[in-house]
Amino acid sequence: MLSTLGISNEALLAKQQDYFNWIRDASVSFEAAFDFVSALGQENEAERVLLDGLESPAVQKMVATFQGRELASFRKDEKKEKSRILVRKSRILFGVCDPFQVLQEGEVHIRITGARKGFTTLAETDVIVVRNPCLHAGEG
Repeated sequence: MLSTLGISNEALLAKQQDYFNWIRDASVSFEAAFDFVSALGQENEAERVLLDGLESPAVQKMVATFQGRELASFRKDEKKEKSRILVRKSRILFGVCDPFQVLQEGEVHIRITGARKGFTTLAETDVIVVRNPCLHAGEG
């Protein structure tokens, strides 16, 4: 779908390679391990990474298990034409209408919570807005 919207195959392959590198680095880098386990929504396990460190055999085993599961998700169905890639420094947002018509056409207001930073409002930046589920390319 992204390819039909003008995103090059090279850009998609670079994102996929970054994703695989991030998964690999989770076994050797404390920051990558914490980030990876947190991104999977495993808060209790991410806390274990913080408290016990990557040197702990139990933490190493847990991270290896998550790495294996994540890579196995790519091999589940040879016929499927899509795969999930966690994109770091991205967010899933839910939109609401603008009943008071404060925003101009093509504008969005985004306010996120950053780690240790509290609330942040994005300004003067590009965003991609898509509809999920999307029935065809360009429907977003």
